[in-house]
Amino acid sequence: MGGDTDDSAHSSPSVEPSSELTLALIDFCGDGYDSLSTLLQVIHKERLISDPMLQTLLFVGLGGYIHFFSTHFNETSMVEESHIHAVGMVMKNPRVGNLVEQMMSQTIASKISEVVE
Repeated sequence: MGGDTDDSAHSSPSVEPSSELTLALIDFCGDGYDSLSTLLQVIHKERLISDPMLQTLLFVGLGGYIHFFSTHFNETSMVEESHIHAVGMVMKNPRVGNLVEQMMSQTIASKISEVVE
């Protein structure tokens, strides 16, 4: 999973991570990833989350982010680059795209109904 994609359009503006954030992410990759990954796998296996939106947010959003961040960080040791890569990969997932589209449609419908009233 090299950096063969341009993920910059899917990330927040480029901000240098603080040293505290960098250290927390490095610790997470070393100590927390396996535990969180196992927890998400068990929750999925046990079918504890049935709502499709929550499934997308938890498994594709959070699970995908930690997977892609950790994998890329272990290859490059670069926090900011790994974050950009992870966000870009999550945003490319069709379930995330559908969720964003639904949220945008709901927001637009809500604004239209406010104007009409």
